[in-house]
Amino acid sequence: TPHKRARAATKVQAQIRRFLAQKDFRPMLNHRRHMEHHAKVIQRVAKRWLAGRSKRKEERRIRFEATIRLQCWARGAAARQMYKTKKREQDEFFRMLRVVLKMQTNLR
Repeated sequence: TPHKRARAATKVQAQIRRFLAQKDFRPMLNHRRHMEHHAKVIQRVAKRWLAGRSKRKEERRIRFEATIRLQCWARGAAARQMYKTKKREQDEFFRMLRVVLKMQTNLR
């Protein structure tokens, strides 16, 4: 029947149009896949570099804080040592003062 023949012709034409459209579109699709692959490689390298930079920054911060703690400890130890020396000198001075006062009171 003519109706079936027309539907069959329409289907064949649609399949040919689809095939031609895919044929034209395939290089664009392949190019896009190619570019996406390169973009993924660049993103992976950038992400790794940023993670390394962040890690190095954190390590540098930890070292800096450790240095500050060490300096704080060293300055504290030096201050305690200086205090001990000054205290010893002060005690010696007052001991000598008491001795001198006692000698003076005994001589008067």
